[in-house]
Amino acid sequence: MGHFGASPIRATWFLLVYPSLVLQYAGQATVLTLNPGAVQNPFYASVPPRLLWPVLCLATCAAVIASQALISGVFALLAQGHALQFVPRILVRHTNPEQRGQVYISEANLLLSCVCVALVLAFRSTGRLGSAYGVAVTGDALVTTALFAVVVRRVWRWHIAATAALIAPMACVDLLFWSANVVKVLDAGWVPALVALVACFVMHTFHWGREQELKASARFAAAQLESLGGEVPATAEGVRGLVASVSSIPSLLIALRAHPPILRTPALAVFLTPYEWRPPPSLGCLAVTLGCLPETIVLLTVRFEASVPFVKPAERCTFDPLDAAAGLYRVVLHFGYGEALSGAQLLPRALAKAAAEHALDFPALEPLIELGLSLIHI
Repeated sequence: MGHFGASPIRATWFLLVYPSLVLQYAGQATVLTLNPGAVQNPFYASVPPRLLWPVLCLATCAAVIASQALISGVFALLAQGHALQFVPRILVRHTNPEQRGQVYISEANLLLSCVCVALVLAFRSTGRLGSAYGVAVTGDALVTTALFAVVVRRVWRWHIAATAALIAPMACVDLLFWSANVVKVLDAGWVPALVALVACFVMHTFHWGREQELKASARFAAAQLESLGGEVPATAEGVRGLVASVSSIPSLLIALRAHPPILRTPALAVFLTPYEWRPPPSLGCLAVTLGCLPETIVLLTVRFEASVPFVKPAERCTFDPLDAAAGLYRVVLHFGYGEALSGAQLLPRALAKAAAEHALDFPALEPLIELGLSLIHI
């Protein structure tokens, strides 16, 4: 719904959805008042016999639209979770370069399909499925109200009294509906509760693990840099081992400047690294396996901007000659969320253009311009 903006949502709700819901529920209440036996299915009991099939087709279309909204919502939530590093890396396809939230995730689509089929085969009746649906919907409403309270308090910075006055009525209604559905947990309501707990556990574990990894890497890099302030290995084998163990750019520069120097071959290599401050492990593996390093090393990091669909050409590249004498350079390429790298030409062209802009000052980057045989992809 957020893809349409606030004004269309308000207009649709007050002019179409809300009046239709009021009329429909009022009609069902009237039918139940006149015929209490229609409690099993008050919706279709309120439909005249001649309009039964048209209304059935309309209800089917509404179910399809609702399922599409659910699928799009799952895609959007996974994309946001990926951006916040709560889920592992997944391929997010932006179907509309002008709208940030319109995404497609093939893995999530397949997973939803399998889960839906499994739930239908497991429950086998709309009654049991309705129990799970009630727990899921009321629980979602309660969690949404709680998150809205966090936004009002921390983002909008409302006073606690104003926040309580706004949230309390909504929370009371949500708690009433949720408590009425708690009795259905033992029937089938445990399914959405279990799915929610597993999803929260997986996301929290992944996020916590990633934070611990980064903190440990930072501590190790600081300790290594401090230890390198003393003696550097005096043998070529020791220098190669040092290159293999470095975990920060300053440590790598110390290793490249060590004596005796590591053997350097007349070539240029591009190493992809997700972090600008950390050399990739492939650099150390190359030094240990081959016993040498290329004369020119380019550390390449690709960044996707979450706020803009396309990055201006002037802002595409960030170039940093870490140490031209040691042959170490750093390039950061920025892309918008609407610029997919599936077409294998976009990244090499951007890298070649970045090299062309600095080749006059740093001739060692000239092989990148034409991406010739001297360019080694690792």
